[in-house]
Amino acid sequence: MSRPRCWRRSSRPRRRSDTCGACWTRCMIVSRKLRVSGKFRVKPDPVSGTDLRARQYVMVSWSMGLLVLLMVAYALFFSAYSLQRHASFNTHAADLSYFDQPMWNTTQGHFMERTLGDRQAPRMTDHMEPILVPISLVFCLWDDVRAILIVQSLALALGALPVYLIARAAFARRRREDDDRLPAAGDAGAEGLALAFAAAYLLFPALEAANLADFHADPLIVAPLLFAFYYAAQRRYRPMWIWAGIAVLVKENLPTMTFMLGLYLACDGILPELRRGGLFRDRAAGPAGARWPRFRHRWLTERRLHGLALMAVSLIWLYIAMFVIVGSVAKSFYGAEGPIYLSTRYTGLGGGAPGMARGLLAMLGESARLGYLAGLFASVGWLALFAPEYLLLGTPVLFANLFSDFPGQYSGEQHYTAALAPVFLIAAIFGARRLRALAERVLGSVAPNRRALFGLVPALIGVWLLAFSLSHQIQSGWTPLGRNFDWPQVTAHQRLLARFAAQIPADAALSTTPPLHPHLAHRRVIYVFPIVKDADYVLVDVSGVTDMHPNDVQGMLARLTASDEFGVVDAADGYVLLARGRATGALAQALPDAFYDFARAPDARPEHPLDITFGGKVKLVGYDLLDDPKWRLTHFRFYWQPLKALPAEASISAQVLTQAGEVADDTALRPMPALLWYPPARWQVGETVVTETLPWYLPKAWAPVISVAAAGQLLEPAGAREVSQEDRGADPFTDAACLPDGRLRLAQVRRAGWDLTALPAWPGTVAAPARFRGPDWQVELGGFAAPAATYPGASLPVALLWQGWQAAAPTPAPRDYTVFVHLRAAAGQTVANGDASPTWFAPWPTSQWRPYDDRPLVAVPDAHALTLPADLAPGRYDLIVGWYYWETGERLALVDDQGNVLGDELVLGQVTVDPDVAPQPDISCLFASACCASGE
Repeated sequence: MSRPRCWRRSSRPRRRSDTCGACWTRCMIVSRKLRVSGKFRVKPDPVSGTDLRARQYVMVSWSMGLLVLLMVAYALFFSAYSLQRHASFNTHAADLSYFDQPMWNTTQGHFMERTLGDRQAPRMTDHMEPILVPISLVFCLWDDVRAILIVQSLALALGALPVYLIARAAFARRRREDDDRLPAAGDAGAEGLALAFAAAYLLFPALEAANLADFHADPLIVAPLLFAFYYAAQRRYRPMWIWAGIAVLVKENLPTMTFMLGLYLACDGILPELRRGGLFRDRAAGPAGARWPRFRHRWLTERRLHGLALMAVSLIWLYIAMFVIVGSVAKSFYGAEGPIYLSTRYTGLGGGAPGMARGLLAMLGESARLGYLAGLFASVGWLALFAPEYLLLGTPVLFANLFSDFPGQYSGEQHYTAALAPVFLIAAIFGARRLRALAERVLGSVAPNRRALFGLVPALIGVWLLAFSLSHQIQSGWTPLGRNFDWPQVTAHQRLLARFAAQIPADAALSTTPPLHPHLAHRRVIYVFPIVKDADYVLVDVSGVTDMHPNDVQGMLARLTASDEFGVVDAADGYVLLARGRATGALAQALPDAFYDFARAPDARPEHPLDITFGGKVKLVGYDLLDDPKWRLTHFRFYWQPLKALPAEASISAQVLTQAGEVADDTALRPMPALLWYPPARWQVGETVVTETLPWYLPKAWAPVISVAAAGQLLEPAGAREVSQEDRGADPFTDAACLPDGRLRLAQVRRAGWDLTALPAWPGTVAAPARFRGPDWQVELGGFAAPAATYPGASLPVALLWQGWQAAAPTPAPRDYTVFVHLRAAAGQTVANGDASPTWFAPWPTSQWRPYDDRPLVAVPDAHALTLPADLAPGRYDLIVGWYYWETGERLALVDDQGNVLGDELVLGQVTVDPDVAPQPDISCLFASACCASGE
């Protein structure tokens, strides 16, 4: 029998790629026979005399042990973190219940059925995720939503194993010829680098974010895709098909990933063969008698056949899942042709080929999208750039995320990026291998006699990788090292939910608020409040997130009980449980006193303590400043003690004002829920009442202002104390002052990155005095502050400091004058103005410039905001300030030290208008436009 051409002269080929599949099998059989017969003998290390095979087994055992330890640590930590977030009401109906309920219904015989709006619908209205069906069987072991949160953490932890195997095989210098059972690892450098890449995988911030973003199917593709690539690289196609099949079933759009894996296999080795000129060699060119396998070896190799088959299977299932199943179901529910997200998330790429090209270029120039790309590369130490062809594996998902209209897809904060992590890890592994080879060639040419230096190359690559991985983890990660880490505390209020859940029958239809929804979704029908429809029970937490205006929540509950259709079954600490057919009369009379416990704080310890009384009737004992720095959402928790019984018309309100007096938030528009349900007239003397505002997006600088009124009159605050910069030990957030109109201003706050800092009393600079004089009054400008550059459409803040003549205390004017602040072009036309009475959080007319709150009046700060036209031409503009009397328009004269008139206005300086200084919107701003003001 003639020996196939691919069979080498040696008893065993050096690499599997040197042979076809049949010959490789023969090699394995021969090598095993030789090993059994004793013809393969293990030679000891010439230096230490130890068995090399034993040393390798020890090395592999230690590295595998460390790998398992890392995987277990990840699984335990993120399982605990996910469960803690769930227990503290940080999971919601969207998206945890949207997965949990159809999975649970599947185990009850209702295949992938969920409550969508006010009707029952299949999960396939949005997505096709067959992998959820076998995962739903976990509810047979533990009937709790927390089970799938743990499964998600375990699935992501498992992905570290194939990363380790891929890296170890990539960096192994050779395979042991005496034992084919040994792993493809020949040195400590390969094991160390494999562990480093496994650690980088577990520290990948986008994977951690997906792990904590409730539950989704996307993270479940990570481990199967990595295993499929590993087995494909090892030419073990049977397990490759098993894992690729699992990956295909994760989600309807993710077969694009397995399609690219098939394309990788189909194209593998084409370029070297093209360079050799043998890719399409005719069979006649071979030796006589050569048959089809001879030709197949040149083109349709076993590897390429598997690749083409995987491409075909992926495309067929992609079409069936996305357009036949999801498309038809979505059309019946939404009226959309195809999946709903395809028609709503890529509108910027319309207009044909030219429009798409313009859209792509414009999107690539956005800092948020570039930051998304940079974060992916930084997570793997930028090593993926050395093997860019492997990034093609994730091209479809990367394109879909990067050019979507929905910021969540390129935020790196949700589940969409999970499928890209394997691609960047694979590219980084092979990029590091190329970098190692390049470094060794350079070292070999520079120091050919010092091959011991080669061992430093893997160590340096590993240090580089871990340094970048850890630094990016600190910047964007979710472990205790990361900036995003925030371990939530489970309160007694949240634990009280179990009492109400126990009173709702398992087969009863329920309507509840979004944070409570995932805790109660193991039932066939569950609505998101205020949808009630045919619900048997309604459970609302009025003190938590309702996604409704507080007035609407109260009104909806009142209507349900007023009609005698529902009645109060139980109520405590802000929870209200209603049941159909149990009439109890009006809501206010049916609520027990324990319901108002959410507004009481018997053991209050305010973060910023105060001692300010309003008219001797009520005391503000302090407040907490609660801030979400990532999304720049801020709210306040105020603590009150009634000193006397308050009248029925007593009211408390809070506003957030800018220095120029603009209202950023107002409880008149978004009331504090505690005051709606437990108004001041019901407060008991001696108790501590806590009232909390709703979270809101606030500007860059602001201050909260409190008003307490009774009988139609504001109650004067007493006890406010301004904290100066000289008070080193004082809490700057306890700064407070009484405004001229009788309201209380709390600390002035400015956002600096992720921190909120207290502003000084005067944020401007002191300039040379400029004096203005009129027939009956004079004033001096002691300082000002304004930005040197701005952009068209911006709001230009200008702060002024007014004082008396020669830095004396300012005196009140006999009439109210107005300050004008103009931005003027070189040609003399005014392009923006900010004329207003002097204002510092509240108007301060010049006729009222007198001491208040038992403090001397030293100077009067004044703030103005000029809104620039959006089409303002770039250039340099003069900033002008002056005074005039509003009734006649008569201006005050600008004079020098000797009283000589210099004019009637002062040029403070020049401001450059440049569109290029406009801040690029970050991801928070893209999610919510109201957040943009605080990000500038």
